Amino acid sequence: MELNLRNILKILSGVALVIVISIFAFSGTTIKPGEEGFLFDSFGNGVDKTKTYSEGYVPHLPWKEMIVYNVRNKSYKYTAKVLDKDGTEVTVLVTVNASLQRGKSSSVHLKHGPDYEKSVIDERSAGAIKDVIGEYSYEQIYGSFRDKIEDQIDRLIRKSLATENILVAFTEVKDVDLPPAIANAIVEKQTQEQLNLKAEKLKVYEDNIAAASKAAAKGRYDAAEYDAKTKAILSQPKMLALKKLEIEEKWAEKGVSPYGSNNVFGANTTIVKGLSN
Repeated sequence: MELNLRNILKILSGVALVIVISIFAFSGTTIKPGEEGFLFDSFGNGVDKTKTYSEGYVPHLPWKEMIVYNVRNKSYKYTAKVLDKDGTEVTVLVTVNASLQRGKSSSVHLKHGPDYEKSVIDERSAGAIKDVIGEYSYEQIYGSFRDKIEDQIDRLIRKSLATENILVAFTEVKDVDLPPAIANAIVEKQTQEQLNLKAEKLKVYEDNIAAASKAAAKGRYDAAEYDAKTKAILSQPKMLALKKLEIEEKWAEKGVSPYGSNNVFGANTTIVKGLSN
């Protein structure tokens, strides 16, 4: 009887040991891609801020809990109704793309908890959108200042969330809505401004063409006038005589008579000697 009891105790001890070993061997957490984890020790110092774990299987003691956070970029969309600087209600659709800074999920958990998206990202983004939109008129928001406003919102949100270990990839103002009457008035004004600009460009073009035509006509007139005056001067008797002298001077420089070789009167000319008056 005593032998049987001893055997039963050995068997029970072996089973218990196998169970304990199995518990320790299979205690762990699988962290998915795009996630980050840290351990919480319920019998120790709580959250371990010194080490974070990336995707993969992480074994740990059974009494430790693996807390997992998503660290991928995520888009947060906000439809905000805010007042411009003149008190007109403007509706803007803004997208903020942000993520937890890797290695800092435990700090965010301790300070804000799992609802950090609402208490930090949403609150800070809404405040930045309201502050920036309030600096501009609805015409500027709806028109040419949109890129500047988008950049200003991005810088404000980026700076604010960085203090909470949250990184902003980009911010985009996707749409701006105004009361229909105001929106139509702005469109009509922009259309008229474009028409006016087109008319101004056309006028400048026509003025340039006219100026060029006038310059060309004046050039032709001046050339014709010069040509006529030149011809009139050269046709005068004194100018013709002067021209003749210039020609004779050039022949003299060459040592040749304009009337032919060895003959001041020209070639093939007969001279009768001894004739007297």
